[in-house]
Amino acid sequence: MRDVRDSARQAARRPSDGAHPPPIRLFVAIQLPAALAERAADVLPGDLPALRRVPAALLHLTLAFIGSVPAETVQPARDALRAAARSSAPIDACLDRLGRFPRSGPPAVLWLGAGTGAKELGAVADRVRARLEERDLPFDHKPFAAHVTLARVTPAVELEDARSIEGRLAATAVPRLDFRVDSIQLVESVLSRKGARYVQLEEAALGRPRSGEPAGEPDGR
Repeated sequence: MRDVRDSARQAARRPSDGAHPPPIRLFVAIQLPAALAERAADVLPGDLPALRRVPAALLHLTLAFIGSVPAETVQPARDALRAAARSSAPIDACLDRLGRFPRSGPPAVLWLGAGTGAKELGAVADRVRARLEERDLPFDHKPFAAHVTLARVTPAVELEDARSIEGRLAATAVPRLDFRVDSIQLVESVLSRKGARYVQLEEAALGRPRSGEPAGEPDGR
């Protein structure tokens, strides 16, 4: 998610002639630090067949997928992001396990999951979703799972390739990828024939200190 544009540049590309702007695709996420994202992208063996790998710059944990909504949804979504962040503490997390969706049958998605910090990440996701719901904003109610999608398996994968992916996945040693989560982001997903591009619209610092940590400056917004 490193390749982002600030909200001012994003606003500049909106129609200004009075035309109703097109819907936009939004989600709330935790972006990975750049160096950690590069390491995460390298966890899967390079010769696994039938995969569409997610570029390191796009790796993230999704807290809430809002989906395709009118452009005027952005401001209340920003407000929800800030409210959820103010009531959350920074988190020490670790990505340390590989998995796949679905859990049985041919694999469709390969992911890197969090062990340490997973409960706390889930609590932040719950707060984000609650703040969205308070503002009557839509989101996918699928249960939160603390994971980063690394690759998607190509549709109609051959049985031999599917078995190879499953076997190699189970045999892959996963390094501990420790990181600290101190902010959450509202992101627009811009789709094109070249693939997705992510535009960060808002970032909100996690503002409630953990026990023993000093409180930050109050948020005057």
